[in-house]
Amino acid sequence: MLKYIVYDKYQIDSEILISELNRLCNSVIYRISDNQLLVNYNGTSENLYNNLIQIIQDHRILIFDINQNAYFGYHDKRLWEWMKRQFDSDKH
Repeated sequence: MLKYIVYDKYQIDSEILISELNRLCNSVIYRISDNQLLVNYNGTSENLYNNLIQIIQDHRILIFDINQNAYFGYHDKRLWEWMKRQFDSDKH
């Protein structure tokens, strides 16, 4: 399931967070901006949060599920292609 992550880039070390997400997640992370990421993770948002608790401690982070049929917007074509590949890989 795709997760959208927004975090406080001033309190959470991006390199450490991304390194841990690379270890936990099923795909390469898609970085939308300095503090926004998309990941493919086979668990709940709460479970992912709990796996990151040592890194994020009590700093601000939000993790949302993205449903394949419940998103819309305008962004770089690479983002939509990456999301399609992740949704397709979840079907197998």
